[in-house]
Amino acid sequence: NTNYDHIFILSVTSSLSGTWNAFQHALEEVQINNVSLIDTMTLAGPVQEAIKLVKLMNEKNKEPKEIESFLNNEYFMHTESYLYPDNLHQLKAGGRISAPAASLASMLKVKILLKLANHGKNIDRDATSRTEKKIFTKLVEDLRAINFNGNDHILYFPNLLAEDKVERLVFELEKIFGKFDFIMIPLPAALGTHAGIGTLAIQWCLKAENINF
Repeated sequence: NTNYDHIFILSVTSSLSGTWNAFQHALEEVQINNVSLIDTMTLAGPVQEAIKLVKLMNEKNKEPKEIESFLNNEYFMHTESYLYPDNLHQLKAGGRISAPAASLASMLKVKILLKLANHGKNIDRDATSRTEKKIFTKLVEDLRAINFNGNDHILYFPNLLAEDKVERLVFELEKIFGKFDFIMIPLPAALGTHAGIGTLAIQWCLKAENINF
């Protein structure tokens, strides 16, 4: 598009969606050279924060190739996402978890924490517990491992009618890490469909305005 100096496309992780491939095919068809197509290796919150980062880097007169390299090699390498569903009914219905495993978890009243691992390539189980407190404790351990702090990081909480979980989690996290910035956003429809009502996603990423680039 000649009306813009440069266009950045920040696509949901190619491991969970065909969006990146669709954009790639489209760009090959139209043959324009002022576009950077980024596989974010994530979705939702960190992508929103990356948009702020692109704007800030542009205001600092960074070249498109420099911005693209920073996103690919730095920014999206420092973010993780978790999924804390209210129950496993929708995950079972969508084939994301086996029926016997879901039935057993339901019978035992087991809670599960899933993690978008290996830079967006797969979803792994991060913790299972009969209590929410232990789920939150595992999140605290993971955040401690990356030296989470309110100056360098921001948390996004995509959720589907799970604001009460956000309140409880923030209360527990602030006891450990002090005050930090967080943003609640609607859970993306694709995740909401698979995970169900009451699902909370937890995403940490670098805070755009405090990054040295």
